[in-house]
Amino acid sequence: MTFWLIKSGKPDMWNYWTDDEVISVGWDVGPHVDKSWNDLRSRIMDKFDKDANWAGNAVGSVKSLAGTHRDSGQQMSSDDVAIIIGTKSVYGHSVVRGVVEVGEYEFDEEGIAPSGDHTYMREIDKWLYGNPSSDTPDEGPIPKTRLGDQFQQGGDNSLHIASTIKRSKFHDTDTLETLVEQLQEAEAVEEPEYDLKVNSERAVEEYLLENIGRLHDRIDTGSIHQQQFLTEESRVDLYCYDQETSDPIVVELKKGEAGVGAYDQLSRYLNAERDKGKDVTGLLVAESFSPSVTQKAAENPHIQLRQIKIDLRFEPVSSESEMEE
Repeated sequence: MTFWLIKSGKPDMWNYWTDDEVISVGWDVGPHVDKSWNDLRSRIMDKFDKDANWAGNAVGSVKSLAGTHRDSGQQMSSDDVAIIIGTKSVYGHSVVRGVVEVGEYEFDEEGIAPSGDHTYMREIDKWLYGNPSSDTPDEGPIPKTRLGDQFQQGGDNSLHIASTIKRSKFHDTDTLETLVEQLQEAEAVEEPEYDLKVNSERAVEEYLLENIGRLHDRIDTGSIHQQQFLTEESRVDLYCYDQETSDPIVVELKKGEAGVGAYDQLSRYLNAERDKGKDVTGLLVAESFSPSVTQKAAENPHIQLRQIKIDLRFEPVSSESEMEE
């Protein structure tokens, strides 16, 4: 038996995992078991427009879960134990969501909601902690800080995980039993109330191509360029023009929170255009912004922030008899 750590992801897949009784990883590029490492890496690089290092890490996660990793020590198999970690960015704490024994690997081309790209998965054969469907369900996610020192970052059996999936430092079932006991005794955090989230920057980009007026009422709707190169190494999400001044407007999209890195990236784009003599402004579009970004934008007249808000409305539908009246 081998012990593993796996992140439940962002967007968080926990509810989908519990519904389908699986754990999974994404980066869907189709079946891969009979394909080489380099083949899968190339497919991921092409689909997600990422470099070889990023794609290689993704390949490692997929092949670890599938049990086909080129390092035999990194191959998950049936009856192994997976400790499911919910990340700080989702819960406000780095938490343990569940502990499970896994079964067979499968590729499901339909994938798991919400994104559908989690097509690589393993069945959950047994719940050791966290089963929400139990007659006596466990309380919920446990912050790692409420566990013993051995499970803290730097401890002998640390639960820290920087990647998507990795082998844990556990070496025996006694350590696992200690972890489960501590999880059952610790105070859980209250589940967050989720707003609807954006799962794809590209989805927002495609929406704005048809609805750019909702972003800025002065953008020339006939001037929008998607994935525009400013230099050989700089490519913006959307490039368009102010219909009153004819000056360019650069739009950069970010999923989730936009931090200083996103702000600085947009600033570099603007500087590249100004070096060409253009009076350019920028729009940074995201679901939320770090305090540092908000402060920087308040002091910079050339960059504006646009926060994505998703609103569902449920309108009554008239029956045929009502419409006839």
